[in-house]
Amino acid sequence: MKYSLINGIKTEPFKGGIGVCICCGATVVAKCGTKNIHHWAHLDLTECDKWWESEGIWHRKWKSYFPEEWQEIVHIADDNEKHIADLKTNYGVIVEFQNSPISREELMSRENFYQNMIWIVNGEKFKNFHILDKLPNIESENFKDYKFPKVEKKNNGRGYFLLSENPEYFKLKCYKYRNLTEILDKIEESYIGHHFLDWKNSHNVWLSATKPVFVDLGTNDLYRLLIDKEFNQQNLRVYKKEEIIRRIIKKEN
Repeated sequence: MKYSLINGIKTEPFKGGIGVCICCGATVVAKCGTKNIHHWAHLDLTECDKWWESEGIWHRKWKSYFPEEWQEIVHIADDNEKHIADLKTNYGVIVEFQNSPISREELMSRENFYQNMIWIVNGEKFKNFHILDKLPNIESENFKDYKFPKVEKKNNGRGYFLLSENPEYFKLKCYKYRNLTEILDKIEESYIGHHFLDWKNSHNVWLSATKPVFVDLGTNDLYRLLIDKEFNQQNLRVYKKEEIIRRIIKKEN
């Protein structure tokens, strides 16, 4: 943990420090060695937050973009279950920074517990995560009729279909295929960052998330997963990292 309580005040670790866990109230000691990032450690973890994970530079860097008073906030549910949120804004949105793998069960538990939340996930070790051709603004009313099924990197062609041309789609799950080259001009005119995504690890837990997931690949961009199983779509939208940070701080949609 980055913080513990000393005389009721949130305090960062310092050599020889002894504090109180902000979640369970147990004694924690400061670990300020040269190998690991400075942190507070429990003497006994049996009664504390089972969702908490060890932090590294990636975690701390993300937290540093936001006000200290938003970092490591204990969130308490109506039934008194409590967990330490990585970030809780002053308007109630939880942001979880996830560096290590997570089970589907834990992901669902966290989303059910926090409700109003987003994920920012370290994707630098993701394999077979291929960002492919541009798409038009699929959130626009102008493209409400257009659907862009999942494609693979090895496929030469990209396609789409129109719901209006396929009234039996929901019954038959088949459609009249159109080639993407037919609408290249429309794509360029309306492009705001959407792309086809080919992620071979389709069993990956993040494809089942119900809350927004932004993947950090270690660049200046973030990639929001846009998964629509109803239409077999696996797409994403590219954002500038600084834009998402600004939106979170200023409560922008």
